[in-house]
Amino acid sequence: MRGKALAVLCAATMFLASPAGGAELHPGDLIIADANRFVAGQLVTPGAVIKIDRTTGTQEILSSGENLITPVGIALYPDGGIIVADRDLPGIVRIDPTPPHAQTIVSQGGLLADPIGVAVDQITGEIIVAVPAVGIVGVSLLGQRLISAFTGISQFFGLAIEPSGSIVVADLAGRAVIRINPQTGAQTIVSSGELLNMGPIGVAIDRDGSIIVGGGMFSGPNAAPPTGIPAVVRIDPATGAQEAISSGGSFVNPYWVVIEADGSIIVSDQEAFGPPDPISGTRQGALFRVNPTTGEQTMLAGGDNLGDPNGVVIVPGIIPPPQPTRVPVVLVHGWCGRPNENTWGQMKPLLEGIGLKVDYARYASSTERDLARLVESLRSEVRRVLEDQDLNPDGATHVDMVAHSMGGLVVRAWIAGMGVDAAGGEVPYGGEVRRLITVATPHYGTPAGAFLGAIPGLVCPGRLRVLTRQAAQMQFGSHLLWTLHNKWASTELGSSGVDRILAIVGTGLDPTDQSDFVVPVESATLPNLNIRTRYVDRAHFGSIVDIDSTEHETYKLVQAFLTATDLSAPASDACEAPDCRMEAPVDARGLLLMRLVDPGNLDALGKPSGINLRRRLVFVDLNANVGIVPQDANPQASTITLYQVPAGSYDASVRITNLRARTLYGPAVVEDVVVTPGRPTVPGEIELIRVR
Repeated sequence: MRGKALAVLCAATMFLASPAGGAELHPGDLIIADANRFVAGQLVTPGAVIKIDRTTGTQEILSSGENLITPVGIALYPDGGIIVADRDLPGIVRIDPTPPHAQTIVSQGGLLADPIGVAVDQITGEIIVAVPAVGIVGVSLLGQRLISAFTGISQFFGLAIEPSGSIVVADLAGRAVIRINPQTGAQTIVSSGELLNMGPIGVAIDRDGSIIVGGGMFSGPNAAPPTGIPAVVRIDPATGAQEAISSGGSFVNPYWVVIEADGSIIVSDQEAFGPPDPISGTRQGALFRVNPTTGEQTMLAGGDNLGDPNGVVIVPGIIPPPQPTRVPVVLVHGWCGRPNENTWGQMKPLLEGIGLKVDYARYASSTERDLARLVESLRSEVRRVLEDQDLNPDGATHVDMVAHSMGGLVVRAWIAGMGVDAAGGEVPYGGEVRRLITVATPHYGTPAGAFLGAIPGLVCPGRLRVLTRQAAQMQFGSHLLWTLHNKWASTELGSSGVDRILAIVGTGLDPTDQSDFVVPVESATLPNLNIRTRYVDRAHFGSIVDIDSTEHETYKLVQAFLTATDLSAPASDACEAPDCRMEAPVDARGLLLMRLVDPGNLDALGKPSGINLRRRLVFVDLNANVGIVPQDANPQASTITLYQVPAGSYDASVRITNLRARTLYGPAVVEDVVVTPGRPTVPGEIELIRVR
């Protein structure tokens, strides 16, 4: 995961306006997450994010209410965005660093059942969240992932990320500090007991690598009478040795910690100010500055808006305005396309006009028959671009790719490790792709593949033999597409270096159409709910060839996607409905893939292999209400693909009839299949019973 470029996106993003706030942020300002406060049983202050002047202690509310119910953990995103973990939302909220500090829900529910601690990997952009009864959760473009599971003893609270990329988390229940490998999830105890018996909560990493921990009154599910006094503790990251930096004094419940530029330690204390509440017995919170050498405690702010202060961060510097990326952009044409303006219209000069470096991929699409073999020449083109100082003046190690039609399959095959060189070896993939946009790509095939293979001699003279095979590989049911599906499904995109993917889907000239006249809508949509999809009412070739201005829908989407620096924002900022629609066509149906396995056909390992559908005309009847869908004869076929299947649940027999061989295969049962519009459904390999 380290060194990759994941972005922070979400499966369900919504925008909610926060109360207007005019507070400006300045270098050194403290930002604190304050949970709701009750006095005499009545809510006095709702959940809020508060700015505190590091010198005067003056408090200003940046944002409150709306999605801020019980904000606890807080962190800063690389672009200055304020990331907050809210326990009762439950989810992650982003607050814009500039007035009016609008709120955005980044991710909600799912694994985020009770998010508490939060940190942001400043290299990968992944949001790391501590969820007590779940474990450590990552939030990124790919949605939510479980990094390390709850063990039954642990109760993870505050966390921080070490320079190595390891995650350090306070285990309240275990009274320990744990180090977690972000790739394997392995948990290692750094230090436990002794000064941590009061219950570690907040964690920060000092400049020398030391782990700074805040610990107040322990009250976890396995609570026992605490020993010791509330303290801020320094832990040696190698040996686990503990040292009390500051203890007792004005501390009551010193929870969360952060380190200032001069080494001073800022500590939020939940109950160090004012008289106790007559009903709950709790006091208001305070913010302390601790001298790391002497342990001296100085109250910086208390009471007022600080009802229940929790996580705290420091504004590192003036937040720069978003700048266009300097990563080179590579345009990859599709079947029978050309690396020039005849294919891409004005896409290249328009992108260059906003400061991007752009070049065409001149890969061997006109000479190499097999899509898997095209990967090697595409990789060579990417390396050429990266080594060109004019195209890559900043020395980037990766590119952004915009791929039309078949070109999207070649890029995906490279990322999935399907590329084959001239000697039959695997073409390596080293994370060269940062962002990928596929435009009208037949990810799961096209019914046009059959006639495309018959016409290249007319539209692409001299390339009949080459393009015929490429067309066959893009037909429904091709073995290459099935293999790509499985490779892609097993490829963790986070480890590939791809930080975000956009699929642009053409719908013809009518927003209700099911196809762009070449590729069905459901086939052009990638099978991952966390991959962004946008729809343009354009025909297959019109989605790129007629790009003539900045008003073209495809250009708008590409421009917004490639230049976005706030990666929590949607990809369609520059192109709104109805021009660039976020929703699927109203009548969009689903896609169903089936791989048939003949028990009488065993491979060399004694395992069933895919039945050979070569030159067979197969009919599939999936319930009476679906009708009969023909599978075109295809020498590359190993699966049956049903498209435009009405959404719904199916539990029925599929009868496969091979008309050519006059062989009837008995019913193959497909159970509990749920077809979702625009998303492929793959029930797995279906075993057929041969009936003589």
